[in-house]
Amino acid sequence: MFYSFSQQFRFNIKGEFNMPVGNDCFSQKNEEYIKDGCSFFSSNNVHISHFDFRKLPISKLHQNDFVYIDPPYLNTTAIYNENNGWSSDDELSLYKFCESLNQASIKWGLSNVFENKGKTNDRLVQWCEQNNWNVFAFNKFTYMACGKGNSQAKEVFICNY
Repeated sequence: MFYSFSQQFRFNIKGEFNMPVGNDCFSQKNEEYIKDGCSFFSSNNVHISHFDFRKLPISKLHQNDFVYIDPPYLNTTAIYNENNGWSSDDELSLYKFCESLNQASIKWGLSNVFENKGKTNDRLVQWCEQNNWNVFAFNKFTYMACGKGNSQAKEVFICNY
């Protein structure tokens, strides 16, 4: 990733990595990110899973657990949701999942985007308002991809605590 164009992951229809080599390089800062990440994620109280959220057994979670969710963003096109990887039905299932976590008194946090390049995820905005979730906007953050900033993106962190 550090040597690919704009340090991005992109995949073709066959699921194969297909980014060209860019002019980025591995730096001291990259090494710090990796070391910090390894230190944090190797602690005894962190468990990372990569599977469909619908398969997470909520009944096995405890009230002191925290579930962080970073799904594909419905109103964007990116590596993780191109090729029909995320649908409106998936989005609705995610909302129900978060509601189930809340009913079980499990704290959760969800990264998402309210608006991107003129497309608003109205369902997400309405769902947050209806449930009175806490929403934190990253107003001072400028997302950079391929060397271009997207000042129109309204990235948010949504949580039930």
